[in-house]
Amino acid sequence: ELTETDKKYYDEYDVSDLLVKGENLLEIEAYHQGRTTSCYTADHPNLSFAIIMNDGCVTSDTNTLVRPHPRYKSGDIELVTVQLGYVFDYNSGGEEHPFRSASLVSDFCPEYVKRPIKKLDILPLETGKITTQGVIKRENRGTFAQIMQKDFLSFREKNEIFDGNVIKKQEGGVYFVVDLGREIAGHFAMDIDAPEGTILDIGYGEHLDDLRVRASVGHRNFANRYTACGKDSFVCYFRRFAGRYLQIHITNMTGDVKIENHGLIPVDYPLSRKADFSCSDYLFEKLYAVSCDTLKLCMHEHYEDCPWREQSLYAYDSLVQMLCGYYAFGEYEFAKASLTLLSDNRRCKGFLHLTAPGESKRTIPSFSLAFILSLEKYVLYSGDIAFGKERLSACRDILSSFEIKDGLVVNDPDEIYWHFFEWTPVLEEMDHAIRADACTNFYYVLACRAYDRLCAYLGVDGCGIDTDTIVKTAHKTFFDEKEGLYKTVLESGLFHELTQSLAFLAGATNDEKILDCLISQDARLIPATLSTSIFKYDALMTQREKYIDRMTDEIARVWGDMLFSGASSLWETSDGADAFANAGSLCHAWSAVPVYLFYKYYVGFEPTAPGFESFRLSPAKTARNITFDAQLLTPIFEKKVHIENGELCDPE
Repeated sequence: ELTETDKKYYDEYDVSDLLVKGENLLEIEAYHQGRTTSCYTADHPNLSFAIIMNDGCVTSDTNTLVRPHPRYKSGDIELVTVQLGYVFDYNSGGEEHPFRSASLVSDFCPEYVKRPIKKLDILPLETGKITTQGVIKRENRGTFAQIMQKDFLSFREKNEIFDGNVIKKQEGGVYFVVDLGREIAGHFAMDIDAPEGTILDIGYGEHLDDLRVRASVGHRNFANRYTACGKDSFVCYFRRFAGRYLQIHITNMTGDVKIENHGLIPVDYPLSRKADFSCSDYLFEKLYAVSCDTLKLCMHEHYEDCPWREQSLYAYDSLVQMLCGYYAFGEYEFAKASLTLLSDNRRCKGFLHLTAPGESKRTIPSFSLAFILSLEKYVLYSGDIAFGKERLSACRDILSSFEIKDGLVVNDPDEIYWHFFEWTPVLEEMDHAIRADACTNFYYVLACRAYDRLCAYLGVDGCGIDTDTIVKTAHKTFFDEKEGLYKTVLESGLFHELTQSLAFLAGATNDEKILDCLISQDARLIPATLSTSIFKYDALMTQREKYIDRMTDEIARVWGDMLFSGASSLWETSDGADAFANAGSLCHAWSAVPVYLFYKYYVGFEPTAPGFESFRLSPAKTARNITFDAQLLTPIFEKKVHIENGELCDPE
């Protein structure tokens, strides 16, 4: 079985319209990161191409001429983040390097695999609006981002800085902030005419909580440098920015600078379908739209946790993204490609690497279990039995990588294992001395049962693991009779909503008092985060009629706070940008859970056999009598439904 580094994905482009009769020159700009990150596995720098014509082909070989890029700085410079890779340092004047013949990297021939998903759409430039401007006093110490963050900014009226598109020369320099109006993921672009040596530092971010773009956050650097040399139309295709705001600092000014058409060129995955959805509750309708925007912003080469800080494919984040995407976009091809990347990128013991591509020293066992849940749901929603068979061994390897001792799943104390579930005390990183915890046990049971359902779809034997014994032992070990709740770990007196939710879903209890605690903001419980709320609501909706109205109120309260704060995408956590020592993401796909909730529990639509060969359509009644108009997208049919007071009215 090939690993991800044995495979090389290739793109195809039709260049017929670009050719002229006679001699043609093909120039390719290539980027080699040279460092493994959360979304990149470093390999030998290499480039392969073939130009295929009716009467033959021209291929890359040692006759191909190569040289370092004359304008981008090569080598080890500061990182955006350890997950994402390097910033750019671009000098428009550049330094011309001589061409030389290419070298043969290796005799090894990988398996070339055609890109399994559509190429990204590069959309028209969005320029936004300049919201503030002024002059700079600079200390000029640190990374580009640190310099920008510490620049002294002094406001000036627009006419003191700008004369149309011309920025007047200022002794210390000039700054201005651009509001793009919404979160965008795309390539930075500008048209500029500036004296040689003029420096532009370009920062980007999702908010202005610091009264400026937060370019520097801890060790993170959300700023890049462009050095001018006259007139230039610049686009950086090697780095995708994400955010709502751009901040540009111009220094080393020896004359006026003309700058226009500055902004981001949005880069979107071309979804072929998007479900029509509206409802009588305006907050829910707006929340659905913002959730879909968030999901789209986190889809490029694969699912991404966030487009700003990491752009990484995690097995847990993508579980939520896939479930929401099946309803919102009827999208299966993209999910399949991400599941392939994840399962091709396994460690020697069977667990998945932290991200794919990438080779992190650590792995999260619960995220490997999430992969099993994802694969089972993929086969159920898509009907792709063949892919389920192809990837079943990855699930089997994951399950067998856990140790079961005396009826409990026990944690491996090795430092490579990050025992993480969500960003709450204890569950964000368990002490390696803790040998067993409730969440791992109940999560493992859910994964085993998902595996068995998957095997039933495929017509093969299940895992044969005695989950009933694990459930009984975990209940006996972690249930606190006095509190009527499950402890997350015995070494701590903490109780988590997530733990109670997983226990209920695993069948450790059917006591509705636990569900009452989940929905009543019980002070004894640490609330589930946005990311894991999907388990909480799945547990509550086992009693849908009883809890749907209280869930409605909670959705409005939790996600409504973001919308009323002006969010154009959903935050990583309810703490917004303040989370993680001021590094919280304001666009995080795992928070798009409401899409799943609206369709599965309010519209009441879900498959009961692979590929929607059979399905359930049972709308919920709500005290608010919310009316829904929803389009149902499946692999075999599309259908619009109108729902009033929990009843289907005039369905197609």
